[in-house]
Amino acid sequence: MTQASDASPVTVQDHLGAARQALRQGHLGAAHVALRNARALDPEGRVVGVFLAEADVLRAEGRLPEAQAVLHKVRDLQPGNFWAAYGLADLAYRQGDSPAARIHLDAARALDKDGKVVALSLLEADFLRDAGRLAEAEVILTEMLARHPDDIWGYQRLAQLAKARNDPGAARAHLEAALARDDSHLALQLELAHLEVADGGLKAAMMRLEKLYKRHGAQLRILLPLSRICRRAGQRDREDQILQEAIALDPLDPALLRHLFASRATEASPEALKRVLEVVRTRGGGAAAQVDDLHLQALLQTRAYAEALQQMRRQKQASRTAPGAQSLATALFGAHHYKLGLRYVRFCLRRWPGHAGLLDAYVSRGLRQGEEAAVLAAVEAAGRTLSDHAMQGHWLLIAGFRGDLEGAVAAYARLRALGQVTPPQRDILAKLIFTLLDPAESETLAGQIGHPMAETGKPLHRSGLPGLMTLEFDLECQALAETGYFDDPADWVRARGHSTVPAIRLVDAWRAAAPAAPPDTSPAVSVPQKIYQYWNEATPPPALEPMIASWAGLPGYEHRLIDRAGALTFLRENAAPEAVRAFLLAQNPAQEADFLRLTLLARKGGIWADADDYLYGDLGQVLGADPRGLILYREPLGGAVGNNFMATPAGHPVVVYAARLAQQSLLQRANETAWNKTGPGLLTRALAQFLAQTNPEAARSRVTILDWPRIARQIATNNPVHYKTQAGYWDKEGTRMPGDAVWQSLMTALEDVAPHV
Repeated sequence: MTQASDASPVTVQDHLGAARQALRQGHLGAAHVALRNARALDPEGRVVGVFLAEADVLRAEGRLPEAQAVLHKVRDLQPGNFWAAYGLADLAYRQGDSPAARIHLDAARALDKDGKVVALSLLEADFLRDAGRLAEAEVILTEMLARHPDDIWGYQRLAQLAKARNDPGAARAHLEAALARDDSHLALQLELAHLEVADGGLKAAMMRLEKLYKRHGAQLRILLPLSRICRRAGQRDREDQILQEAIALDPLDPALLRHLFASRATEASPEALKRVLEVVRTRGGGAAAQVDDLHLQALLQTRAYAEALQQMRRQKQASRTAPGAQSLATALFGAHHYKLGLRYVRFCLRRWPGHAGLLDAYVSRGLRQGEEAAVLAAVEAAGRTLSDHAMQGHWLLIAGFRGDLEGAVAAYARLRALGQVTPPQRDILAKLIFTLLDPAESETLAGQIGHPMAETGKPLHRSGLPGLMTLEFDLECQALAETGYFDDPADWVRARGHSTVPAIRLVDAWRAAAPAAPPDTSPAVSVPQKIYQYWNEATPPPALEPMIASWAGLPGYEHRLIDRAGALTFLRENAAPEAVRAFLLAQNPAQEADFLRLTLLARKGGIWADADDYLYGDLGQVLGADPRGLILYREPLGGAVGNNFMATPAGHPVVVYAARLAQQSLLQRANETAWNKTGPGLLTRALAQFLAQTNPEAARSRVTILDWPRIARQIATNNPVHYKTQAGYWDKEGTRMPGDAVWQSLMTALEDVAPHV
């Protein structure tokens, strides 16, 4: 009893201190609890520090408008409160509102007449840095450090200036100078790890974060970046382990939930996503805004782009920050507003020059839409703000779309030297090698840059299409070294008709050759104005409806969407029994569609478009005024002719031969990928055989192969849709773990913290 009576009562300041401590450790959920307890002891809101701490927590969660509202309340209560003015300046700066930031910055400076508050100098340096006035920012920081030589944040800001100058070495030196004064400062250690990641040092960053984990224990601000690095490094088991530890710490932490929704929502069931949102919604405070954000991330991850776009338009907040703008751009592209999306991202890059996410979106989408010149200009304009590995990554992708093997090798070599090569970058170079490299030079190139696909650590036959085609290229190189090289790709095709590598080479050589004589003037047969598409089930997924509709309403064209039953009916009425049996032996819907398109077009002629292709431009610009003969296009990466869009008259010899090859492959139950067995690889081989046996000039009147930009500026191919990410999708079988341990852990934890919600 005596002990209890001597105990001091818990005060508002005690809870406020606990909130600040939790914030410093990155435990935002615990900070909210402490603030809630503080407000319970101060119902009239007399302790301004509670409001300031609440604004700091909201800012850490990314809920900037709510933090702004809290600080306005503080300013109303105490007009001369320096930290309210400073906080408003900081929030306006973070939201890209330069005029408001300057107003609040001047107000804070007036309240700090002696210039003693270091934070104000730091913010002013940030403001100048982002305005491109790096020298002025450096002067302010240098003067501040002269007065406060041990202030670690001055060195940290100098590191940011060095990063802005694209000088990672100097940035690292400044961060190490700060850590020399306080090597236990977790935030700086984390920033150095982030710098190592940005500069290509994944292994170094992972080692640093693992050491921090051992030194400081399980903290969310260590666990979350460590999980992201593990994901990039392909260490799925370690990533899952880390995330489960994070869930055990605080399953409702906003940063953790946002990470899960933004990166792994496709692996959760709809019920799990709904359950999380229900629990968050009951928390009060800023829960409504958090629910909106999580819901938006889930919509983007599950590729419900139209719904995501509607939500962002309702909230009218997407363009206030660069990440928000990136989400809006993703939704615009996903909802088929391709041209608008590119214009919007160009505008955003002027507002946030060199922003990595926005530039990545512009480069990848711009190249897919055939806007190579604009993409080149954007990358060159951002050059000074990009790290070396980011710049080389862009050059590699651009070189891939341009078919520039030399440029791609140079970029890849630099990335490899930096220790920062990603699996997609290996795929790009591998595709250029097996389509463009002189086989006689393969060993020399391997000595310079290694063997891209072999360095994945996986057998080539288990490394997807690039691995399989690399294996074929290696076998071709061995055979050529033993039997002799071919001067004419047509001779190579005749000798190795089963191989796709020489077929690609012959098609490219034929396209590149200037006509030696006027083209054959014999009239080619016109393409019937009929459009065919396939979906194996009677009702396509909702995401495909606008894509199919883009083809169905074209004036002057007959449109037919065929399902599996309709395909069998067509084959039974128009083809031999062997064709029906071949279709029934298809291993997945892709092989069904491949065989149907070839057989149908061989007999009927017309235009084929895959169900996930979207016609956003003018089909006439693709086909020309009077389409005749076989019309195909060359894929920008991989070199084969695409089969998702084709136009042909009935009975064209290339299509007839391809249909026969596909039928044989299915009847023989060939153990190959759909791409090679019935898809673009097979079609490329069939075309190459035609070219090898036909006078090149005569072939020009019967075959047209479109360049990528011509089709890409009118048709968006292979659009992302949610069903392709699911375990039941034919191309994903065996690639995903059954269930998801992380989401299962989260559901269990939620039952403990909110069992009745």
